[in-house]
Amino acid sequence: MAFNYRVDRARLTTLSLFYALLSLILLARLVILQVWQYPNYQQKSAMNLKALLYEPAFRGQIFDREGRLLSANERHWDLYIDHGTEKTIKQLLESLRPLWGEDLTQSVWQRAATQPLFEPLLVKRSLTPEEMAHLSPWLSRHPVLQLKERSLRSYPYGASCAHLIGYTQPERLFRHHRPEISSERPIVGLEARYDHLLKGQPSKISVSKNAQNHCIDKERVRSAESGQDLQLSINARWQQQAYELLASRQICGSIIVLDVHTGEILVSASAPSFDPEKIRYEPALYHHDMQRPLFYRAFKGLYPPASLIKPFIAIAALEEGMIQPQTHINDPGYYQPQGSSQRFHDWKKRGHGPVNVQKAIAQSCDTFFYILGDQLGIDVLHSWLHCFGFGVTFDHLPLSTGTGLLPSKIWKSEHLKAPWYRGDSIQAAIGQGYVSATPLHLAYATALIASKGNTPLPQILKGQEPIWPEFIKPLQQVQCWDLIHQSMEKVIESPKGTAHRRLASLGLDIAGKTGTAQVISHQTQHRSQKKYRDHSLFMSYAPKRNPQIACVVIVENGSVAVPIAGELMQMILPELGTTLQKDNVWPDDVDNPALQSHQSQPMFQDQRESEYLG
Repeated sequence: MAFNYRVDRARLTTLSLFYALLSLILLARLVILQVWQYPNYQQKSAMNLKALLYEPAFRGQIFDREGRLLSANERHWDLYIDHGTEKTIKQLLESLRPLWGEDLTQSVWQRAATQPLFEPLLVKRSLTPEEMAHLSPWLSRHPVLQLKERSLRSYPYGASCAHLIGYTQPERLFRHHRPEISSERPIVGLEARYDHLLKGQPSKISVSKNAQNHCIDKERVRSAESGQDLQLSINARWQQQAYELLASRQICGSIIVLDVHTGEILVSASAPSFDPEKIRYEPALYHHDMQRPLFYRAFKGLYPPASLIKPFIAIAALEEGMIQPQTHINDPGYYQPQGSSQRFHDWKKRGHGPVNVQKAIAQSCDTFFYILGDQLGIDVLHSWLHCFGFGVTFDHLPLSTGTGLLPSKIWKSEHLKAPWYRGDSIQAAIGQGYVSATPLHLAYATALIASKGNTPLPQILKGQEPIWPEFIKPLQQVQCWDLIHQSMEKVIESPKGTAHRRLASLGLDIAGKTGTAQVISHQTQHRSQKKYRDHSLFMSYAPKRNPQIACVVIVENGSVAVPIAGELMQMILPELGTTLQKDNVWPDDVDNPALQSHQSQPMFQDQRESEYLG
C-alpha cells in the first residue's frame, strides 16, 4: 500500500529559520562566554583558589598634654593552628588536651567548624610565660602551631579618664575579606570617635587554597602600618587628682578645668566612674548601678546653674543701663512683684539690708536678682546668657555633650503649651526654674568672665586651631568686667562672702562664686532623702589678676563643692606657671605642636545659701 506525503513548504521554511536562529543565539552566547567574558570568569575561577587575610596593626596610643600615656598597647602572645587540615587540627587538639583540659579543646573544635580552614585557628589568647615554656617542644615539632603577637589596650589612669578615653573589646586577630579590621573593637569615648585614625592599616596576606579550602601557600602583600597617636589637652595628673577628690568622698559629681586663653580642657573628671579594663570582659557590670557610673556627668549632666548665674545677670543689667555700680536696693528678705500676692524669698530670712551689685554677688542676695530678672524680662536675659554659651551646642567636640536649656517665651509655648509668666523670669534670674546647663557650659562661661570675653570654644585635642564663636562678639564691648571680678573676689575675701569661711584661710589666689541648686521644693516632705537634697556648685578662676584657668565643681545632693575646689586649687596653682607654658614632653619623634597660650559644706550653718523660691 502506497502512502503519499504532502510537504508543507511554508511550515518547513519556518522551522528551518527557527532552528537556524536558535543555533545563532547559542553560538553567540558561546562566543560571549568564551571570548568576551573569558577574563572575568578566569578571574572568578582564580579567586576560588585565592583568599585575602587581614592582620590588624597596632593601635595608635593616646597621650595627655605632657606625654603621659592614657591609652597604651600591651604586647600579648596568642597560640594559633595555621593552615592545618581537619585531620591535623583534630590530632593537635587531642595532643594539647593535657595542657588545657577538655573544655578548651571542645571550644576550639567548635570554632574550627565555623570558620574557613585557610584562616588561622585561635587556640588560646594571652599565653603566660609558663605556658609558652611548656609549648616550646610542641612548636618545634609542629610547624602549623604558631605564636602570633597581639596588642591589648591598657589604661594607666583607669577610672579617672574612663569616660573621656572610653574602652575597647578584643577582636579576632585574623579575618578574611575584612580590610577595615582593627585589633580591638572600640565601644565608646575617644577610642570610638577616632577609631579611623587609631586603628592604622592592617597587613594583607594572600592565601592560595585548594578546593577543600586547605591553605597551600601564603604571601604577605602589604605590611601593617600602626595607627596615629593622639595628644589630648588633658593634664592626666590633675585629672586623677580631681577624680580622687570626688571618689574618695563617694559622691556623684564632676569637675571641669579650662585653659582661659586657649579653651583647652585640662580636667574633665566625672564620678562615679568605671574600670575600663574590667568592663571590656563584663559589659553589663555597671548597668544596674543606681549611681550611673557610665554616665559622663562632666559633659552630659544637666543641672540648674543656681547662683552661678548671678554674675551673668549682673552684667546684663549693668550693660543694659538698668543699674549702676553704686545702685542700691533694700532687701527685706523677699521680693513681691507689684500687683502680685506672691513673695519670692531670699535665702536669708531677714534679708541683707541695702545691697549693691558687689554685695549681691559676694553674699548671693536672691532678692537683688529677683528684681533684676523681673525688670529685664526673659528676652533680655536670654540674649545675654546666650552670649556666654548657655544653651549652645558644642558640636565641634569629638564627644557628644549635653546642651542644657536656655528658656524663652517661644520655647515654653512650643514645648509646654503655656505662656511665659513674670515668675518664670524671676526664677531664671537665680538659675532655677527651666534653666539648666552642663558643667562644661558653666566652665566655659566662667572662662569668658575671667578672660573678659576672649576665650575660644572648648577643645579636647592639644594644639587645635581656636574656634571663635559669633555669639561672644557683644562681650567685646562690655565695660563692667572689673566690677564683676572684684565682686567674685569678695565672695572669698569678704567676711560675709559665701565662700569666706571655707577658702579665705587657704590664701588661694582665686575668685569665685558659690551656688546651691534646689532639686525639689523646700516644703516637700521627701527632702530628707539623699536623692532630693540640693546640689552644691562652685565656679572659680585663677590667678585673680592674670587668669589662666577656669574651674567648675558640681556635687550632686551634697554640700562639699567649695572644699573640693579649694583642695584642687591647692594642688594646681603652684604648677600653673610651668604647666601651661612649658614645652610638652612628646614621645619618640612625633611632632608636638606647642600650646598656643597668650582652675561642701555650706559656708556656715546659720547663713546657708539656698535657692529658695517660697
